[in-house]
Amino acid sequence: MKRILSIVFALALVLAFSLVATTPVAAATLNVPSVTYPTIQAAITAASPGDTIVVAAGTYTENPLLNKSVNIHGGSPKPVLNGALSFAGAITGITIRDIVIQRASAPLMDAGYGGPVFNGVQFISMDFIETGTWTSPNIGGKNPINFGWGYPSSVAGAGVLFKDCTMSNNGAQNGGTFMQWEAVGGGPTTFDNVTVNGNGNQTEINIYSGANVTITDCHTTNNAYFYLSGLTNLTLENNTFAGFGTYVNGVNGANIRNNVFQDTRGLRFTAAWGPTQNYNVAVDCNTFSNMAENAIRISGYTSSPGPDTAFLDVHYNSFLNIGGCAVNNTFATYFTVDAESNWWGNATGPYHPTQNPGGTGYCVTDGVDFTPWLGDTQAPTKSTATSTGTGTAYFSPEQGNIAGLAAVPTPSSPPVQFPHGMFNFTICCLNPGDTVILNVTLPAPVPVGTKWYKYNGGAWDALPIGDDDGDNFITVALTDGDSIEDEDSIPGQITDQGGPGGGGAGAVGWATYPVSKVRVLLPWIALVAAIALAAGLLMLRHRQTTT
Repeated sequence: MKRILSIVFALALVLAFSLVATTPVAAATLNVPSVTYPTIQAAITAASPGDTIVVAAGTYTENPLLNKSVNIHGGSPKPVLNGALSFAGAITGITIRDIVIQRASAPLMDAGYGGPVFNGVQFISMDFIETGTWTSPNIGGKNPINFGWGYPSSVAGAGVLFKDCTMSNNGAQNGGTFMQWEAVGGGPTTFDNVTVNGNGNQTEINIYSGANVTITDCHTTNNAYFYLSGLTNLTLENNTFAGFGTYVNGVNGANIRNNVFQDTRGLRFTAAWGPTQNYNVAVDCNTFSNMAENAIRISGYTSSPGPDTAFLDVHYNSFLNIGGCAVNNTFATYFTVDAESNWWGNATGPYHPTQNPGGTGYCVTDGVDFTPWLGDTQAPTKSTATSTGTGTAYFSPEQGNIAGLAAVPTPSSPPVQFPHGMFNFTICCLNPGDTVILNVTLPAPVPVGTKWYKYNGGAWDALPIGDDDGDNFITVALTDGDSIEDEDSIPGQITDQGGPGGGGAGAVGWATYPVSKVRVLLPWIALVAAIALAAGLLMLRHRQTTT
């Protein structure tokens, strides 16, 4: 017995030691400044991967090198680093946040020669402020933010995120690359709510190479701009570009949608240097306004035939107050821009001297396919007078934009009553397969039990409505690509002809009006099945208790 107890005790000791050995050490917090860590660099040197360095308010004149996976957090007010933050080695799963990096020379942040590998690195609420001038790296200088220029950084796994940051050229530098981003490795790079202010100086954010680059909810102003080159899978979405234009050079796969280009040189497709081709670029649902020059220009190609012959699709954009042409294709000899379904500033369409001489909208050059065009702007909310004279109906999808809204007469012999008639419209600027909730405000209430009826190919289908409470506000769910709910075959776009109807259905049978029986009977079928299942379970339980 004692021997058994000894063995058990020994096993318990081994287990205890193994648990101690495998228990991870808790991440530490290192405070700067302190007696132990008077500088940021001192804390980095002492820290272990996973630790967090908390930097108090104040100014720190130093050039820290981050060569391990350590978080660096400022606070409110933000501490100011009067120096350069550099990177080397593998940096994984960290956040650098709430810090101002400001100085009168470059760089502010540098990963030029340390061969860093970024994986899940986040820069949150950072302010990068250059108060002096700088010289180009190709003559021995540095950009304020230098991630590349011949020595690309590696971006892997979860990639890199810049979120809620500002980049400001507050010095006298006019014409130069403020940020150089050159990446390999295929990991995503995201700019989310980043403001770039040139303060009157031409200030470039150069994203020169990489994959899966997303720029969303960003803002350029006062002559700042993005130059996007050599990228695969680029997304520009929900940005406001009010700087010096936006340049796209040698990109393979780009979605440019829901942006505002204003008070700028607009959108430029070029191959002035570096890659010479653009492929698979979609420019959808943007607004171009208040421009002295062309809104969209294709130029600068150094060899013919230049870009891929079908590289650019331009749809559902609005052109407002354009000084030059809405679309200027200087390579019309070699390819045609697909620019159907845009608002050109007037219902008569764009002006073209031979193809549409009567158009009083903004001009297009040769090599632009602009027919058909939109009769009005595309917007999040549209209204139209009903075909029955009951008043004005308002349509507002919860995502995407609505275009081509028009009241249409109800087809003859409908299965129900349509007090407000029917409507045609297109919801654009969606992702393929999206389900959209369409909010509809009618001139007068419709009764409880109203459905959204669609007429397609001689057949009627009834869709349920939301907010079915007997007032004048209803909702309808429509899915892109659904055989009943979407009447076109274009991914990311829903076309509908339908309207709210009800009452009077008993006078007309399904044999005459083939309303989808499955949709109407499905709730009753489910109820009968549930009752049958419950009855079966009760009978089974009764047999078990009697036996």
